[in-house]
Amino acid sequence: MRWKAKTEKKSLTEELAEAISGFNIAKVAELLSENGQFAIQTSNYEVITAGKDGFLSWLGQCMDEALSDRKLQKKLRYAIVKSMHSILDSSIVLFDDGRFPVLSESRIENQKSGIVVKTEGGKVNGIRLCILIMKTESPFIYERRLLGEPDR
Repeated sequence: MRWKAKTEKKSLTEELAEAISGFNIAKVAELLSENGQFAIQTSNYEVITAGKDGFLSWLGQCMDEALSDRKLQKKLRYAIVKSMHSILDSSIVLFDDGRFPVLSESRIENQKSGIVVKTEGGKVNGIRLCILIMKTESPFIYERRLLGEPDR
């Protein structure tokens, strides 16, 4: 009698999170659409939109900085969360409890950085940067602000 192990296919968001957490820029490049629009941040913390090559260059720099700060850790922890205030039905990926990539020069205590991933046609065709601020009155409710977009 044969039986098959049940395997669940990872979503593109999970695949991207795995690639970024493992500092695998080649896998990230494989998952991104050639025509996508991806948010990046300039050295003075301004958020702009870039194509695939610009995003990969920015992410590579973020990875290099993170790796230089780590002694033995070769992989980031990540969590995929849903925002209760999300206009879009998007997941937010937090790396190292929201400490990667660093999106703000003045971090407040409950602030976490994250990315919002948009997929279409089997590829990641958009990434936006966001900052989550945990409200102190309820530690399980997050407020989301997308960087580079007007507040809604």
